[in-house]
Amino acid sequence: MRLQSLLFFSAFLVVGVACGPAPVDKCEKVTCFPGFACNPNTGVCDIAAGTGGGGTGTGGSTGTGGGTPTGGGEGMGGGTAMGGGTATGGGTSTGGGSATGGGGGTGGGTATGGGTGTGGGIATGGGFGTGGGTGTGGGTATGGGTGTGGGVGTGGGSATGGGTGTGGGNGTGGGASGLWEVEPNDIKSQADTSGVVLTGAGSINGSLSPAEADLFKFTLANAAVVRFDLKSSQGCSVIQSTRLALLHADGTQYIADENEYGCLNLMRYLGAGTYYIALSRVASAAVFSYSIQLSFPSDGGTEAEPNDGTFNATPLNETDMYVSGSLTSTDTDDYYAFTLTQPRTIVAEIIEGGIETCESLLVDSFLQLKSGAGLVITSNDDGARGYCSRIDGQTSSSAANLPAGTYFLHVKSSPEDMTSLEFSYRLVFRVVSP
Repeated sequence: MRLQSLLFFSAFLVVGVACGPAPVDKCEKVTCFPGFACNPNTGVCDIAAGTGGGGTGTGGSTGTGGGTPTGGGEGMGGGTAMGGGTATGGGTSTGGGSATGGGGGTGGGTATGGGTGTGGGIATGGGFGTGGGTGTGGGTATGGGTGTGGGVGTGGGSATGGGTGTGGGNGTGGGASGLWEVEPNDIKSQADTSGVVLTGAGSINGSLSPAEADLFKFTLANAAVVRFDLKSSQGCSVIQSTRLALLHADGTQYIADENEYGCLNLMRYLGAGTYYIALSRVASAAVFSYSIQLSFPSDGGTEAEPNDGTFNATPLNETDMYVSGSLTSTDTDDYYAFTLTQPRTIVAEIIEGGIETCESLLVDSFLQLKSGAGLVITSNDDGARGYCSRIDGQTSSSAANLPAGTYFLHVKSSPEDMTSLEFSYRLVFRVVSP
């Protein structure tokens, strides 16, 4: 692949004056969800001819006086039931109070005012309802609580403000046990009517058969870096011949990752709106149970220049965060420092910082993990999506169970790329248990 890129660039230098710049095939490292095809001019998987995107019902309406909000057949995560009404797809509010923020859905409704949450237990005295959220003094359930047996956990039942946490951040929904798939959910229209909607951080659980697809809807209240992790309680080895894809609201593919076997990960900066996560097969394989976990790294701001060495590295002070940076012809190296107080495993990944994508040759990073003395421990070129880099201690022992001490992450342009020396990026950094 690198040799092809080099030959292409050399040919361009020879004939560029006479013929103009040659087009870049933006689909070179793009894999589309079944039923879609990549547009070589945009690098986007457009929906195939003859298939409809499916309409989205309204459903953010408010039912008053005990009524049930309707109007579009959706009403997921948006409606507020006032005076004992039912917010369709957003958990049942019984016994008064307002169910705000949607969230729960079937199997994990939020008990407000001491009432009974759909699919959950009974909250008594505003305490923790089994399978439901936390009742606060008989009013709106906020915070979520423990959530057992598939109920709504942290913030999932009704994160006040439509899944939006305090300070404008995205709420959390799904909890430790998370939501559970409702079949059929093979296509977008079925995902729209299943009642299973993620409105914030949490998880969705299910099982994937040899020739099946599972689609889920999620809404994002505010722009954020979003991470999807596909795992299984049976271990990563059972996840075989599987594709994890992120779809736009109209059902067209945004980004995707696939494997022969092993856990999968997708991470992207997304604007507020509605999206779908799709799980499918690239070849027939055995059925397995899974959990798709949605999380939000915190915004650590922008790199502090100059940071072109270990002596002036930008500090990484949080255990799950991202920092925005850029490389130019005069600023070719960015260093970041972090300190572990006890043995830990780290994951570091480069994603897009602007409109250029990892799947194009316009973002081609190289990432190194270095010791406190500045010695290289491990490095990666194209381990993430497209030409972006990823060092993952969960899959590689070189970044696993690192001893306590100070370390550095060195970001630069790939030494094998001659075309994209300047680009914006986000470095996403996470510390996990050994």
